[in-house]
Amino acid sequence: MLLAKEQNSAAPSVGAAHVYIARQPILDRRQKTVAYELLYRTGADSGGFGDIDGESATSRILINCLSSESTSNIVGGKKAFVNFPPDLLLDGIPDGLNPERVVIEVLENATGTYSMLEALTIFRNMGFTIALDDFELNEETEPLLQVADIVKVDWLVQHENIASVTEKLKHYNVELLAEKIETDEQFKAAIGLGYSLFQGYFFAKPQLVSLQDLPIATRSWLNIFRALQKPDISFDELEIIISQDPALAYKLLKIINSAAFALRQGVTSVKQALIFLGEEEIRAWLSLIALAGLSTDKSEELVKTACLRGRFMENLMRDCSAPVDPKEGFFTGLMSLLDAMSGIPLHKLIQGLPLSTEIIDALLYSRGAIAPYLELVTAYERAIHPKYQRYASTLDIEPETLLRCYLEAAKWTDEIFNQLRAD
Repeated sequence: MLLAKEQNSAAPSVGAAHVYIARQPILDRRQKTVAYELLYRTGADSGGFGDIDGESATSRILINCLSSESTSNIVGGKKAFVNFPPDLLLDGIPDGLNPERVVIEVLENATGTYSMLEALTIFRNMGFTIALDDFELNEETEPLLQVADIVKVDWLVQHENIASVTEKLKHYNVELLAEKIETDEQFKAAIGLGYSLFQGYFFAKPQLVSLQDLPIATRSWLNIFRALQKPDISFDELEIIISQDPALAYKLLKIINSAAFALRQGVTSVKQALIFLGEEEIRAWLSLIALAGLSTDKSEELVKTACLRGRFMENLMRDCSAPVDPKEGFFTGLMSLLDAMSGIPLHKLIQGLPLSTEIIDALLYSRGAIAPYLELVTAYERAIHPKYQRYASTLDIEPETLLRCYLEAAKWTDEIFNQLRAD
């Protein structure tokens, strides 16, 4: 097997290969994340894979990510959609992978030859889910529908004839995934056509609403954030704010008393919790708890993206000895999606908050010391290689550092989010 061959030979390390790995969520109709597609780029050139062909690119993902317990945390225990070029499938590469963790994504250049159908049938019988990427129905590809479980339709490419394409696919026993959904309108249209899975950035697009005043939940969150942003945190002030919100107090106490902190004696009051956590930790935890509460009617992935973005920025700024406190990077990333979560323009949300000039400049004007880090992590999330490579070069961030900081942020976010959403 090629996988075994790659592993036993002098396989390049993640750092040596200058591998960039990010994840893009795949959501269901309720906007719950059910899987992630792994996005891969190399630093070779702005085209994505550079001089590395698709087969080698997929092999490196398998070796450096899926075969490693530490880096497999990038998918947070969910399934990983991985692109497999035809040659890799015909060589039997998926044999060495766990069908409960990996979805075989057949690239658009595959055709329904006898050998391809035979290979996919074997993998399907092994328990693998088969997804057809960027699928276009024609005489050469139609046989693939016999062995597929999921068909991914590119909404942007097929938008002019999406209804007729969808109607034809409904005659086959496959689940439909709408790919490159960019707006809430597209999301709702896809649901109307019968799609059950979705991929794209629609969940990060703000649906701005006109309000004379901020809703109560938002005002509560802003009160907490105002208190957290003061140079000297007043635990008495925080205790009053938290105690006025039973749900917030309950969540804080439940997290403190969870297995994550392994306390010998339980913490039974808000004041005890604040003292136990200390100033630095309480800033992070309360922000995350309030953020999750603010977004109860939004996609979970939107909250996770904000948390991951903030932690990723904090990690990079700490490693790079940035001239600004890394915690400000954390809050900048955390707040960068507040407009999408609340439906309220960002400039209105942060109006009156005692934020530093650096945070305001980064969020509203894309300038200042924090802005390059925000631009970098946003581009990295979407695997926009030329942009994040440019910012990484400007900030003198090595590829190894970029990947390490991202993987740690993804793992941290999933662990924190599991505690925030715990019953």
